[in-house]
This record gives sequence, structure tokens and C-alpha cells, in this order.
Amino acid sequence: MKNNNYVLLAVFTLFLGGCASFTVQPNYFQSVGETDNGTALKAYVGDILYTKYDYESRDFVRLTFENGCGMGCTLVATDTMFLASQVNGKYGACGTAQTRAGMMGIMQQINLCVVDEDRDEVFEAWSSSTASGKLKNSVPYQFQTADSVRGKKKELIYQGKQDDTLRFRYREYINDIVRPAFDQTVEYNIDTDKVVTFRGMKILVEYADNQEIAYRIVSGTIEL
Repeated sequence: MKNNNYVLLAVFTLFLGGCASFTVQPNYFQSVGETDNGTALKAYVGDILYTKYDYESRDFVRLTFENGCGMGCTLVATDTMFLASQVNGKYGACGTAQTRAGMMGIMQQINLCVVDEDRDEVFEAWSSSTASGKLKNSVPYQFQTADSVRGKKKELIYQGKQDDTLRFRYREYINDIVRPAFDQTVEYNIDTDKVVTFRGMKILVEYADNQEIAYRIVSGTIEL
């Protein structure tokens, strides 16, 4: 694959409720790529022999911690999901947590962000719309990539050979959902012509059987 670039997208500014406001910019990472053109390639039955994609994902982390927030208040997060964000220009993550206050331990849900001030994979501070402070115990973390993405992907899958006929499966995705109208099987006879043309893309078949295919993309691309 090539051009697998990740870029930070600051999409909007979120104001969390309260007497004061602070800026939160969600961190989205963009992944763009396409199977190499002109390179000798091989795929087995069931493998993707061509793909092109452009999508965004947002990382997340699950955190558990307790921390004082002043005047008998305690911040509580228990296996809580926090989404990658920039908080007042600093690297962090935001989600919901609870505050526990008073002798009765009254709980209330709030919007809360944690901040990694020096990008060392440890959260050292917290911030909300009304207050902020240092975490009494720093919280190590490691982001995970979200299962759901937004964007487009197209792929061509090798499904084997029978006599002189090659079979492929073509799929299109919007976000992470297959588009049923664009999930189809296509067949090509290569008895006389070893070049398969699909949606303007030309694939030279150098060898193929019911187990694998050796090929190269000689021209064209599939438009997203």
C-alpha cells in the first residue's frame, strides 16, 4: 500500500456547559491509500487484490481513576471511554465522568477532559467547563483505534479460476458499512486476453489458478 498518511483534523469547537467555556477539538486521523500501480503482486483466493480508501477515525481510551476536585468533591471515572481531543490546545481526551460530593456521596455526571501536557502517554491534568487541576495520580494510557470510521473504501477480491474464467468480488463501503447495491461478483475470460478491465482500471494477469493469482495493475484507478 502507499500514501498511508495520518493527519489531524480539527473539525469543530465544542463548548461544554457551565459558567465558563473551554475549547475542545476532536482529533480525527485520516487514512488514504491505494494498491500500487505497476508493481508485481500476488493474491490468494479470498484476498483483496486491489483497494482504495479515504476515511477518518477517532482514537479512544478507557480510563479508571478518582481525583479530588475541591470542596469535598471527587472526580470518578470507572472504565470510562474518553475520545482523543485537543483541550485548550493541548493533547488529551474527553468523555463523561461523575463527581461525588458531600457526606451523602451524591453523584452527578459531568463532561470531563484529561490532558497529556508533554505527550508522554501519561495524563497529568484534568479540565471541565468550570474548573481544572492536576491529577493527584498521573494516569498512563494507550489509545485504541475506533471500530467505526467515516469515509469511503472500495476493494476487489480474488475468488478463483474455473477453466479460463476468473471470478472477482467487488465491494464498496460507506463509513464501515458495505453498500449492498455495490457488492457484486464479476467474471472475466482470459483465454485470449490476459488484461482484465474493470471500471477503467486494467489488470495484467500473469498467472492464475484456483488458489492464487499473480498480476500487476498496468493503468487506471477506481474513483472514490
